[in-house]
Amino acid sequence: MIIKTCVDCGAVILSNNVTARRCPVCAERFAERVRKKYKNPPADPLTADVRKADAAGKSYGYWRLDELLKEQKAREELDNLIERNRKRKEHEQQQEKA
Repeated sequence: MIIKTCVDCGAVILSNNVTARRCPVCAERFAERVRKKYKNPPADPLTADVRKADAAGKSYGYWRLDELLKEQKAREELDNLIERNRKRKEHEQQQEKA
């Protein structure tokens, strides 16, 4: 056993580890500070999509297919709305001319 002094609180500790610098209490506090300081980086877009698919209970391929179909349907609905508005404006302009 080696007698050492804690670098944080100055307490005298007995340690089997030659490289130990902190007492067990200070070591735990230091580990918490390090965990808070270095959080896990955010997931990349693919990993986020895979997690969403897993949460939906589907494979990534089927989940992506459903997402693409939703996007396609929304795009078609928007195109239809634009077309209806264009026709309505043309009809109104013809009514004004007549």
